[in-house]
Amino acid sequence: SVGSRAAFGYDALTGKEIWTIRHTEFNASARPLSQGDIAYINTGSERSHLLALKLDAGATGDLTGTPRILWDREKRNAVLSSQLLVNGCIFQATGAAVGVCVDLKTGEDLWNERLSPGKFIAAPIATKERIYWISDTGEVTVVAAAPEFKVLARSKFEAGATASPAVADGAIFVRTKTHLVKVVK
Repeated sequence: SVGSRAAFGYDALTGKEIWTIRHTEFNASARPLSQGDIAYINTGSERSHLLALKLDAGATGDLTGTPRILWDREKRNAVLSSQLLVNGCIFQATGAAVGVCVDLKTGEDLWNERLSPGKFIAAPIATKERIYWISDTGEVTVVAAAPEFKVLARSKFEAGATASPAVADGAIFVRTKTHLVKVVK
């Protein structure tokens, strides 16, 4: 659970706190990600950090400043929009509409590119091959879910979108500022 000034790990059966990691940000809205025994935590706000944290059975107590923090990205991180972990990379978009593909092992950029005008509040969605981003101005940018930057498609809704899209029954549902739109293949 990521909150203001700290993130916490809890035992799902008892609710007992297992570990804590303190940070300086607040307003965390991006969900944590995990792969194996590594958690990727976004601290939120305008100066958000993205941390890789090793969480094996020995991860207990206050983990702040310990070697369990594998890397800490201080720049070009999502502010409101959640990240995605696809094909061994973290894909995220900054508040300034810059898409970033992050290497899981190092936390370094594999690419960072301007995706569209506006900013990203809505979380992206993904398939194994594609990442779909929608900006608050309605710009849709589809990129390859790969460590090399490649735009696959662009489109635009008349109204912007701040709500995250949903997927059901083979369709994408987008709530723009004025309409609910169903996109089918």
